[in-house]
Amino acid sequence: MRGGTSRDGRQQSRLIRGNKDGFEICTVDHQQNGKIRLDATITYKDNNHNVGVYAHEDVAYDHDNFFKVYAPCAGDECHDPDSCHLDYDEDGSLLVDECITMESVGWWYLSSGRVLGMLNGMLVEYDPSTLAPLGLVVGADELIGKKIAVIDSGATECNISEDFGMEGADCGDGDKQEREQAVVLFDVNDGSVIVVQPNEDGSYWRKIVRNKMVRMKEQRRVKAAKEFAREIFNLGEDQDANVVSSWGPYTSVSGTAKKTGVAGLTSPAMK
Repeated sequence: MRGGTSRDGRQQSRLIRGNKDGFEICTVDHQQNGKIRLDATITYKDNNHNVGVYAHEDVAYDHDNFFKVYAPCAGDECHDPDSCHLDYDEDGSLLVDECITMESVGWWYLSSGRVLGMLNGMLVEYDPSTLAPLGLVVGADELIGKKIAVIDSGATECNISEDFGMEGADCGDGDKQEREQAVVLFDVNDGSVIVVQPNEDGSYWRKIVRNKMVRMKEQRRVKAAKEFAREIFNLGEDQDANVVSSWGPYTSVSGTAKKTGVAGLTSPAMK
């Protein structure tokens, strides 16, 4: 692990150690002669449940301000295990009846089986089966101060689906009725409403930052394209080829995805 391998200057690897009760997630510090730090202990309760105990002993961090990840667990105090929709009113289901703050924590199932939750002022999507975080849906820059509602958007359909613990009409032969829903953010102060549209595959998490390995491949393609342009256009050694990249819905090529707001549209305008 050479120097410069990460943005914060650290030289670390991750280590997973299995045991009869579950597994441990550790960090190998190459700057301290391979010292192993225990980060988390995962213990299996049965085939479908596990308990995680997090132990971050990193002297570089102020432990009072250390980023702690909330992990949803079926039946915990942040979720109603008897209903994936919580309490539906006639005009929709207000999943959060108070304005979102940095301390707001909670999670719920949508009719489609997708799982959304709040953490550190952000809206995050979780895997339906493992409840592991998939990615950022709405950043704190456009979520804090607003309320969240999930409302019916008109259509219903019968799916031959796994039982996500959802309440729904029985369509016959064990099928469930999936309600088409809209996830909306609304601000009671200015009257604005934002519809959080899902991706084409039904997921909600945003692919904002490209993977580092993917970026390395992109750089190699750009390098190859420059060499091609140099040959095809007979460019001299002192001439630079005009090569640009085209890619999908990403808004950043580096860093950690923390913001999703569009200034002046879904978040305050830049001053």
